[in-house]
Amino acid sequence: MDNFYYDIISRIIQHKYLIVKDKKLLIGVSGSVSVGKTFFCERLKTILKRDFPDRCIDIMHQDSFLLSHEELKETNIKGKSSPDAIDMNRFLNEIVHFKKGEEIYEPIIYYKGNVKMKDSNERKIEANDICIVDGGYIYRNDNDNYKQLYENFDLKIFLLAPMEYNRKWWLNRTKNRLIERNSVITNQEVEAILEDKEQRILKYIESDRRYYINADILIEKGFNHRILNINTNLVPVCTYGENISF
Repeated sequence: MDNFYYDIISRIIQHKYLIVKDKKLLIGVSGSVSVGKTFFCERLKTILKRDFPDRCIDIMHQDSFLLSHEELKETNIKGKSSPDAIDMNRFLNEIVHFKKGEEIYEPIIYYKGNVKMKDSNERKIEANDICIVDGGYIYRNDNDNYKQLYENFDLKIFLLAPMEYNRKWWLNRTKNRLIERNSVITNQEVEAILEDKEQRILKYIESDRRYYINADILIEKGFNHRILNINTNLVPVCTYGENISF
């Protein structure tokens, strides 16, 4: 069933690409923590490469522009899940470069234990025609930088799931990552870290969810990350089994 919904989204993007200025299509994919944005972006990229075989398509990740551990300590920002933990000047500059048809890059992030670090090298984003931006705060429009970022998107997609699923997905993902990145960590230490972070993360999840009203396409997700429905003001609402030729 998910393939049906991805095909709908691809049709919408094909229509949008026909009318976008200079054929530089910037697609935002947002949603709260652990809702599955990165997986969705990778799947969408695969579908678009199938449907746009002669176009150059790639993904830019908001998380690549997170301030380093040292920078966070210097600025007294509490946690990388805060919207203030993004290097917005650099992030926005790359978005503007894409719109101008210039080369774009993102920092390379790696982990040293549980600490996120920046590599001295950068990754060139191969997105001459269509760039998918994966980010949790990209539809905020409550300050100048975020407003400028928001206004650059040609199409805005938002993933939404019930709060209880979001919480479960975050707990599972965070627990697995803690174990993967630190082979000597104990179960007791993992549970202590989760307990320390959970209430703060749940506040961010609840806060992030409100930005769905700024999206062009709302994708509702359910158990096991299955897509349940698509709501959009661009075409009539589509449900499984309907004709998708529009």
